[in-house]
Amino acid sequence: MAGCWHEIVGLTHPGVLCRAARLIVEHAANILALLREGGWTSNRALTRLEAVLGKLGVSPADRSKVSILKTDGAENSYGEFG
Repeated sequence: MAGCWHEIVGLTHPGVLCRAARLIVEHAANILALLREGGWTSNRALTRLEAVLGKLGVSPADRSKVSILKTDGAENSYGEFG
């Protein structure tokens, strides 16, 4: 699951994730790992993953709906919480 966590964090835009997003990222990583282990056969899990990734602004349509945190120019440091 750690690989899934880092992949999801890497897909998000800088400033989207904060400490409070830890549980939603963990949820997405669990679903992604489950799908990869199960051969991508669960339509329910696929739908849920799409919804969770949307909340993180990963899809183009959802990207405009997320707020970007103002930073001092630092990169996405959220990966340290994985």
